[in-house]
Amino acid sequence: MRMFERLQVNPEVQRLEQFANETRVLFNDIVYRYEQRENPLTPWQIEILEKVLLKLELKRNLENTMRYADDTSKYQKMKKLGVLLVFDREANTQWESANKIFALKKGDQYIDVHLPPISKEKRIDLFTQAKHSFELLACYIKEQNLNPKYVMGVTYEKLAGVAIRYGFETLALDIPEDIREGVERVYTRFREPKDGESMGKILLCFQTKEDFLARFGV
Repeated sequence: MRMFERLQVNPEVQRLEQFANETRVLFNDIVYRYEQRENPLTPWQIEILEKVLLKLELKRNLENTMRYADDTSKYQKMKKLGVLLVFDREANTQWESANKIFALKKGDQYIDVHLPPISKEKRIDLFTQAKHSFELLACYIKEQNLNPKYVMGVTYEKLAGVAIRYGFETLALDIPEDIREGVERVYTRFREPKDGESMGKILLCFQTKEDFLARFGV
């Protein structure tokens, strides 16, 4: 074995790290710019923005997360299950939709689901991969005795097909247009295929824990 053997780079890890770096820079820039305005971002908008931007702790936890990917017996605050990244979260502020179909109190637990940008090759049969990932998540919730109020995530309208197909309800979120456009520019750099179309509104997708386990419990 050579003393300085060349390390093998995991393309998925490399892709996620690059995405995390770019989104972190964008997040810091947005928060700074809005702090200088008369109407800064609300805590609720900042929390939503963190979700859209793949969570700021991604890079520093990525290696350990990938080591235990798909292992439902190992608890991790950030977990890789199939094609999903999931986060065991606690609400930092009060969330409630105008029509009352969605409500979180500060301190409520929830599972935050994220489908990170993936390569064109891995997008083949994405619905089947997503279903398997949701089944892994259901096992993980039961094995770890987690008690979230919701399984939920934030995504763009154009990317919400997987969530809608598998029973998630959706709500359009009130995000300033300049922020939506800035985030979209980062996402489109990593999205395949790059078709030039707008990704649409930012949506909250959610299911109660009970509905999710009934649908995906094995």
